[in-house]
Amino acid sequence: MALPTAPTTELEAVNAILRTIGEEPATSLDPSAFTDQERAKSDLAEASRSILQKGWWFNREWEDIAKDGSDKYPVDTNAYSVKTVERVFYRSTSPGPLVSRGGFLYSMTERTNVLPDGPDEIAVEYIVPLTWEDLPQVAREAIFRAAARKFVKNTIGDTTLIQWENIDETKAYADLVAEDLRQERSTFLQGSQESSAFRKARNGCR
Repeated sequence: MALPTAPTTELEAVNAILRTIGEEPATSLDPSAFTDQERAKSDLAEASRSILQKGWWFNREWEDIAKDGSDKYPVDTNAYSVKTVERVFYRSTSPGPLVSRGGFLYSMTERTNVLPDGPDEIAVEYIVPLTWEDLPQVAREAIFRAAARKFVKNTIGDTTLIQWENIDETKAYADLVAEDLRQERSTFLQGSQESSAFRKARNGCR
């Protein structure tokens, strides 16, 4: 039998979850009733949200938020989390921290989202949700393994089977963490090389 080479589709993930309790595979992701298929799909969505909200190399985004006409900084309300990239001193005597609240950056010290003395732009980092198709394979694996363990627990509750699923889940999550570290290390090294090249260029070196 040929080994799979393409990333796991959402339907394949749902069917992998169904196989844990010996259910027949689904032919689509649009069930007409609340069946085991729908439960599997729901558990997959919950596992995806739980894992993605932790923040990984593939779902972090950065943006320079411009202050609007009301002296507020609007943020993406669909993001799992928002944080300023650097500590913002929007007043000489009152630094941040700034958090996301009510769709705007909010000063925890001033207790307001109206920041008239703030800079024109504030850099933030978002942790954002992604569709299944936008996830790397290592993340898909971790998500559907977590969903499978929860699905078994909530449907048949077999202790031995749950333990086996937990082993698969732990390994898949460890693989995701390892890849995240590898990607972060690669980004750090790339940044160091670019900084070195910039210094050489500035100093007229080759």
